[in-house]
Amino acid sequence: MFKVKTYDELTFADDYLFCRIMRDETICKGVIKALLNVEVDHVEYLNNQQEFSPDYDAKGIRMDVYVKDSDRIFDLEMQTSHFEDVAMRARYYQGLVDLDTLGKARNYKDLKESFIVFICTRDPFGCGLPCYTVEQVCKEDFRANSKINDKSHKLYYNAESWHKSENTEVRALLKFLTTQAAETDLTQTIQSAVCTSKKNEPWRKNFMTLYEMIDDATINGIAIGREEGEFRKACETARNLFLKGMDIVFIQDVTGLSYEQLEKIADELDAVI
Repeated sequence: MFKVKTYDELTFADDYLFCRIMRDETICKGVIKALLNVEVDHVEYLNNQQEFSPDYDAKGIRMDVYVKDSDRIFDLEMQTSHFEDVAMRARYYQGLVDLDTLGKARNYKDLKESFIVFICTRDPFGCGLPCYTVEQVCKEDFRANSKINDKSHKLYYNAESWHKSENTEVRALLKFLTTQAAETDLTQTIQSAVCTSKKNEPWRKNFMTLYEMIDDATINGIAIGREEGEFRKACETARNLFLKGMDIVFIQDVTGLSYEQLEKIADELDAVI
């Protein structure tokens, strides 16, 4: 079973501390500069773990760090699991960022330049690159790309391959996420913030409350899953006994299913046979 870390075991690579430490504007600017080589003039926080849902029945998401400056938007996500669907998640995030930016009754040219950045603790695509940069291109004629440019950028960093990065700042940050070795001013500042966070009692209490809720939900989910598994097994046993011509009363005694449930199974079998 997955073991939840204690608060004292958390690092900057854990979503909980990542979101809170990135509220420090100096650190946030530093991480953006290191990963994107972009100087941010100021940081406007659009809420940590910004919640998006384009419609009442659409899939909502929570973004880790969603900030903007004068003419750009940055969504930075710390990814420690579920790497297989990260590209599709980035696509969905981009769409929601555009919806949030444009709003109603505005022109498409008002869309800001956007950067969707997934900082992955493992290789999301299995090619061993420290960074995968994805942008819109014209396959038929690259000369068209300057006009096609939609000002959207998706970057997927692979902390496992930190040693392959040719960029000193990127290499140092990814190495820090992987080994906790702080070798630059930025990573030392982050390391200091992590140490300070361990003395932050409100953060500690919030973390403990949050993960107690998650633990309770996990336990309940396991119990529900076990019950569902037992129910499916009972239904399969009932089907086999029906096919062997057993009496419904006998089957009820064996499986513990209700008479109504068994009648439904019998009707389904009659429809198939």
